[in-house]
Amino acid sequence: MEDKDIPLYVIVELLIRVSKYAEGIGNYRNHFISEGVATVFTESGVIHLPVELLIRQFHHPQNVSVDELKLLVKDYVPL
Repeated sequence: MEDKDIPLYVIVELLIRVSKYAEGIGNYRNHFISEGVATVFTESGVIHLPVELLIRQFHHPQNVSVDELKLLVKDYVPL
């Protein structure tokens, strides 16, 4: 799967999963993908989601661990 082929719902699903561990992330607004990372803009900030993780979310969401989700929270930047 190429970066451009990642469905929007996969990004939103992963964002919802991450938001369980960080209040205030907000709802999806926009994104772009560059150099293997999706930069996702929400109502209240920005978070970077590795494309590799998005692909796993698409094919095998059960293989995205809670620890990985919690690590993503550390990369969240509020506006």
